[in-house]
Amino acid sequence: MLFNFEGAPDEAFPRAGLVAVGRTLYGTTALGGAYDDGTVFSLHTGGGWKILLYSFKGGNDGANPLAGLLAVDGTLYGTTQSGGAYGQGTVFSIDPKGKERVLHGFGDGSDGAAPAAGLTLLDGTLYGTTSGGGTYRDGTIFSITRGGAERVLHSFGTGYSFGTDGGHPVAGLIVVHGALYGTTPTGGKNAAGILFSMSTGGTESILYDFDGTLPAAREPRAPLLLFEGTLYGTAGGGTNDYGTVFSIRPDGTNEHVLHSFGTGSSDGRDPVAGLIVMKGTFYGTAYDGGAGGYGTIYAITASGYESTLHSFGSGYRFDGLDPMASLIAVHRSLYGTTSGGGASEQGTVFTLQP
Repeated sequence: MLFNFEGAPDEAFPRAGLVAVGRTLYGTTALGGAYDDGTVFSLHTGGGWKILLYSFKGGNDGANPLAGLLAVDGTLYGTTQSGGAYGQGTVFSIDPKGKERVLHGFGDGSDGAAPAAGLTLLDGTLYGTTSGGGTYRDGTIFSITRGGAERVLHSFGTGYSFGTDGGHPVAGLIVVHGALYGTTPTGGKNAAGILFSMSTGGTESILYDFDGTLPAAREPRAPLLLFEGTLYGTAGGGTNDYGTVFSIRPDGTNEHVLHSFGTGSSDGRDPVAGLIVMKGTFYGTAYDGGAGGYGTIYAITASGYESTLHSFGSGYRFDGLDPMASLIAVHRSLYGTTSGGGASEQGTVFTLQP
């Protein structure tokens, strides 16, 4: 354990993962801070000291960041789900000393609302998703310059009542061969979510409609990972309906469930976070399940062999509960957050040696 959050006026309930700049970790919490509307914090990779960089006020500056940060040229960029000039969330920047600047406030017309995901950089421009808003109120894909000029590339919800083009994206985007790739947990032909690609000019292509019937994967909520020409991700569904790890080619073919969670007493359940890869092995977190009943850290190979590395909820819950965020790798160690548990039941930052 590197740090136990204590609640307002300290940070509380981190929903997002971390970003490393050198040996300093940066992250967000959905609550806590001076106004209990969320924070941005920094922490040394060795633990020992933590700095509260910024407390969101819940006004024009935003509130309740659910996503992690993106580091670009010494500045951190992120989103808040609520607050802002129109109350529907923001895109913001913050420097390592804690000076925050709002780049865009959502909710003014059809520009999107309630971003739950972080940002992606492509050719100097930031790209992201909103879970709501847009022309059809089913979410958007947007671009924004570091100066704050925002543009909606796509509004989800076209087609039938559920939107055959997908709906309500909560995962961030990744870059594959100069295009943006992502998922939605709703919409599509089977109303179970889609895999899509998007050009920077705003042309969307639906690559795969998730099946929606067990034991297939369905309703993906986490960002994808590209490794050796194949996309890997997590979703719901599976043999036991406790979630899956799946792989799929970037053209939308050869979708395959690598693992169905809930197969044993110590296996995790509900993998709401994405994967990372280190030395050819994938690592992730499950929100629930495990021997302690409050989530796991797991490893899985490309062939589908899964093993539980740690079960949260042991040691009187001091090791954290209910991880919701993806891990990061720094100097051969894994770092992550739990949304609850810890000494004050407000969440934790942890590290694990694979």
